[in-house]
Amino acid sequence: MAMVYGGAQGRQWFLLGEGPGYAARQLALLFTVGTALTTVKVLSVPGDQRPLFITLAVLQATAAAAGWWPVWLRLHPWAPLVLCLPAFVVLSASIV
Repeated sequence: MAMVYGGAQGRQWFLLGEGPGYAARQLALLFTVGTALTTVKVLSVPGDQRPLFITLAVLQATAAAAGWWPVWLRLHPWAPLVLCLPAFVVLSASIV
Protein backbone atom coordinates (compact mmCIF):
# COMPACT_ATOMS: atom_id res chain seq x y z
CA MET A 1 0.00 0.00 0.00
CA ALA A 2 1.37 3.42 -0.94
CA MET A 3 1.94 5.65 2.08
CA VAL A 4 3.41 9.06 2.68
CA TYR A 5 4.73 9.78 6.14
CA GLY A 6 4.62 13.28 7.50
CA GLY A 7 3.99 15.50 10.43
CA ALA A 8 5.60 15.61 13.82
CA GLN A 9 3.64 12.60 15.00
CA GLY A 10 4.60 10.50 11.96
CA ARG A 11 1.01 10.30 10.73
CA GLN A 12 0.36 8.09 7.74
CA TRP A 13 -1.52 9.36 4.74
CA PHE A 14 -2.60 6.45 2.60
CA LEU A 15 -2.96 7.15 -1.09
CA LEU A 16 -4.68 3.97 -2.22
CA GLY A 17 -8.26 3.42 -1.15
CA GLU A 18 -11.82 4.59 -1.58
CA GLY A 19 -13.60 7.67 -0.36
CA PRO A 20 -13.30 11.42 -0.62
CA GLY A 21 -10.13 11.67 1.46
CA TYR A 22 -8.29 9.21 -0.73
CA ALA A 23 -9.53 10.86 -3.92
CA ALA A 24 -8.41 14.29 -2.74
CA ARG A 25 -4.96 12.98 -1.79
CA GLN A 26 -4.58 11.21 -5.15
CA LEU A 27 -5.44 14.43 -6.97
CA ALA A 28 -3.00 16.29 -4.72
CA LEU A 29 -0.25 13.86 -5.68
CA LEU A 30 -1.00 14.40 -9.37
CA PHE A 31 -0.94 18.17 -8.90
CA THR A 32 2.37 17.92 -7.03
CA VAL A 33 3.93 16.01 -9.94
CA GLY A 34 2.41 18.54 -12.35
CA THR A 35 3.89 21.41 -10.34
CA ALA A 36 7.35 19.87 -10.53
CA LEU A 37 7.07 19.24 -14.27
CA THR A 38 5.74 22.74 -14.95
CA THR A 39 8.55 24.27 -12.90
CA VAL A 40 11.11 22.40 -15.01
CA LYS A 41 9.29 23.46 -18.17
CA VAL A 42 9.50 27.15 -17.15
CA LEU A 43 13.26 26.95 -17.60
CA SER A 44 12.99 25.92 -21.25
CA VAL A 45 10.19 28.09 -22.65
CA PRO A 46 10.63 31.49 -24.32
CA GLY A 47 10.39 34.53 -22.09
CA ASP A 48 6.95 35.59 -23.30
CA GLN A 49 5.40 32.24 -22.22
CA ARG A 50 6.99 32.10 -18.77
CA PRO A 51 4.20 34.01 -16.94
CA LEU A 52 1.65 31.45 -18.18
CA PHE A 53 3.69 28.51 -16.94
CA ILE A 54 4.47 30.20 -13.62
CA THR A 55 0.74 30.82 -13.16
CA LEU A 56 0.03 27.17 -13.94
CA ALA A 57 2.65 26.04 -11.42
CA VAL A 58 1.11 28.25 -8.71
CA LEU A 59 -2.39 26.98 -9.54
CA GLN A 60 -1.22 23.37 -9.33
CA ALA A 61 0.62 23.97 -6.05
CA THR A 62 -2.51 25.57 -4.59
CA ALA A 63 -4.67 22.66 -5.73
CA ALA A 64 -2.14 20.19 -4.29
CA ALA A 65 -2.25 21.95 -0.93
CA ALA A 66 -6.06 21.92 -1.01
CA GLY A 67 -6.02 18.18 -1.71
CA TRP A 68 -4.04 17.46 1.45
CA TRP A 69 -6.50 19.51 3.50
CA PRO A 70 -8.15 16.98 5.89
CA VAL A 71 -11.64 18.50 5.68
CA TRP A 72 -12.50 16.32 2.64
CA LEU A 73 -13.51 13.51 5.00
CA ARG A 74 -16.30 15.64 6.48
CA LEU A 75 -17.73 16.89 3.19
CA HIS A 76 -19.94 15.20 0.65
CA PRO A 77 -18.28 12.17 -1.01
CA TRP A 78 -18.26 13.97 -4.36
CA ALA A 79 -16.69 17.14 -2.95
CA PRO A 80 -13.15 16.32 -4.21
CA LEU A 81 -14.49 16.69 -7.75
CA VAL A 82 -14.04 20.42 -7.17
CA LEU A 83 -10.31 19.77 -7.55
CA CYS A 84 -10.94 18.67 -11.14
CA LEU A 85 -11.69 22.27 -12.12
CA PRO A 86 -8.03 23.36 -11.77
CA ALA A 87 -7.07 20.23 -13.69
CA PHE A 88 -9.24 21.32 -16.63
CA VAL A 89 -7.75 24.82 -16.48
CA VAL A 90 -4.23 23.38 -16.56
CA LEU A 91 -5.10 21.10 -19.47
CA SER A 92 -6.73 23.85 -21.50
CA ALA A 93 -3.86 26.29 -20.88
CA SER A 94 -1.20 23.73 -21.75
CA ILE A 95 -2.82 23.02 -25.14
CA VAL A 96 -2.36 26.64 -26.22
